[in-house]
Amino acid sequence: MKTLNKLFIAALTTTAMTACNNELSNCSLNNNGTVNFTMGIGETASSRISMEDGKYTATFSPNNSVGIFVEGQDSYKNLEYKTEDGSTWTGPQIKLPEGETYTYYAYYPYSSEVNTANAITINVAADQEAGGYLANDYLYCKTTSGETKVTLDYEHALSLIDVTLAGAAIGDDAVVSIINVATDATLDVTAPSVTTGTTLANVKMDVLTNTKNFRAIIPAQKIAASTSIFRIETKGKTYEAKYNGEINFEKGKYLALTITIGEEGGEPEIEITTSANINDWTEGGTAGGDINIGVTEFSIPLPTDGNFTEWKKGWSNSTGGNKIPVGGEEKWYNRINVIDSISVTAEYDIENAAIKFTNKKYTGETKTEPKQDSIIYSKGAWNNNCIVFHSTTPLDTAYYKLTFKAKSSVESGVIGLAVTNSTDDRLFPIFQASNGNYWYRTVTTISSIKQNEWTDVSIIFGTTKKHTEGKSSGIETSVLQGSTIEDVKDGVNIMLYASKDGALNNQWVKDIRIEKYNGVINWDPNKK
Repeated sequence: MKTLNKLFIAALTTTAMTACNNELSNCSLNNNGTVNFTMGIGETASSRISMEDGKYTATFSPNNSVGIFVEGQDSYKNLEYKTEDGSTWTGPQIKLPEGETYTYYAYYPYSSEVNTANAITINVAADQEAGGYLANDYLYCKTTSGETKVTLDYEHALSLIDVTLAGAAIGDDAVVSIINVATDATLDVTAPSVTTGTTLANVKMDVLTNTKNFRAIIPAQKIAASTSIFRIETKGKTYEAKYNGEINFEKGKYLALTITIGEEGGEPEIEITTSANINDWTEGGTAGGDINIGVTEFSIPLPTDGNFTEWKKGWSNSTGGNKIPVGGEEKWYNRINVIDSISVTAEYDIENAAIKFTNKKYTGETKTEPKQDSIIYSKGAWNNNCIVFHSTTPLDTAYYKLTFKAKSSVESGVIGLAVTNSTDDRLFPIFQASNGNYWYRTVTTISSIKQNEWTDVSIIFGTTKKHTEGKSSGIETSVLQGSTIEDVKDGVNIMLYASKDGALNNQWVKDIRIEKYNGVINWDPNKK
């Protein structure tokens, strides 16, 4: 599975657009003085403002309505002009004394609740897939003119985000959300200005015809460096992406990203006709720096085909053994003891829909003095006798909760557990609660697994710290080092082994899941 570890800024090409031809013959002007708006700009039509996939040129569409104010003219306040076909506009006539200069305010979409041009409320949808991202495109125009023909050039009030997903980890089922961003604003056309509000929400982006291309429109805002900003859900896994630099979503601009893992009266009078242009979305500044993408939750698939690849591997500071290559296949491995070359017995148990594995079997009374007429069983070991799920899913430097269901063939079964980095040369601490505080080990045992009855198991492991000593317990905090994204960007290894010594015992595990843990870990460094 290809990991998602970069975010690239795509400089996409915009196309030019016009609302109506500058020649007078192409701009409507009725002889009776009724104002007519020629607002068709482009050829694509839809239920709201239209924009072709991959382009940044917007057009008005059938049934669009705009609101218009004439400054200082109470008779011309929030007048609704509507088009039924996307090109011909109708609304109340505007007639004003000749020889004066007037200021006009216009906005889209029209609302009968708007009373003033200096405080228009904006709220974008949290689910922009449901109604389409273009339903959230707010426009405004302020212009002053003493001419008989007034052109309204509309500007985009908000910011457009365009995300393209790439990489083998991305499926056609992908869902992308922008995390914890402001969704409200106030538009003052008289200034003109747009003030971003304080209402925060996760915004689900609209998936376009290309199922790996997404768009959303939100108020302009800045996202602090190293803040999770995009959530990607695909193939049963959920990822979060964060920049190591600030991200700036700018008013009237788009940021295109590719993440690898749209009346009649008397004299004197002046007849006003308007043509309306919506100016292009223009390319915003880049969001400099790399992006870190870490999983927030995913389920570990079971090897229903029963295939456990052999992995002869000792701890990296020991002799012998072979490492799983970075970028290697994400799957289950049967880890063999490099000294005795006797494998853990592991299989997929169809009846229990679970993995079944045993402790280690020796022929003889001891490992070093075997006798052919005797069989003994010894508990497994985390670094040379266990089953391992090698995950290539990128994690963040954070705390995670690992949960699964387990049962044993013997009373009070015990399962050993360890979590290492993908190349298996870093151990991550495992935390378990005791008397209100957490104690930690880098390798731990989970006791009291019920006999022939499923037990819910939950532990916390942290990828914020690591150690390289190769010890299973008794680790002093002084040897723990801070982790970086390089330690987890290629995934982790989840190791499980039967830990009850003596007689033959089988263990079963299923429903294995990892999710980011946002709780507080008050751990006692002296308790381990």
